[in-house]
Amino acid sequence: MKRTIFLSFMIYTEHDPEGSKKHFDPLVITKKLSMIPIHTQSYQPYYHYSPTPTRPRMPGSPYTASWIYRIGDLESGEEINDYPEAHTQKLLEEFVEQFSNALKKVAIKEILAEYDAHCLLEVYTFGAENMIHTIDIPSEILLFLTELKVDLSINTHSQPLHYYSDKAYKYKRLFQ
Repeated sequence: MKRTIFLSFMIYTEHDPEGSKKHFDPLVITKKLSMIPIHTQSYQPYYHYSPTPTRPRMPGSPYTASWIYRIGDLESGEEINDYPEAHTQKLLEEFVEQFSNALKKVAIKEILAEYDAHCLLEVYTFGAENMIHTIDIPSEILLFLTELKVDLSINTHSQPLHYYSDKAYKYKRLFQ
């Protein structure tokens, strides 16, 4: 079974159908962090005419602004068979390398303060069954998460990614 493991770092504003809050332009974050995200979204509630309510923080919801950066390639075809924990640790170390720069921390703090935005680090494992019992988070990441008040979410799935792409994750831009 093919296993897929990746990290997603998201900066987003509150769900705001009334338009009463300030929302960022994702291009500003891209320039400030000098990083190319996998997904960006501007706040545009006037384009949304769907009769069904949209979910907050979900890519595709026009009621929020978001900037999403992913670490880990879904298309590499790399088989993670024996030690998925070691692969997860490698991705976490790459996260430290990408975001531990003092200038990036300052830029993120400014964005969070100016727009009352939030951050979320998500760890996704697909096809891992019960092989990943624990994930050790390096102290540098814990310090980063605490310093910037970043939420952490670990999502472990027993089936491979393609199983969920058509079902639970119908908003699948994050996984493409």
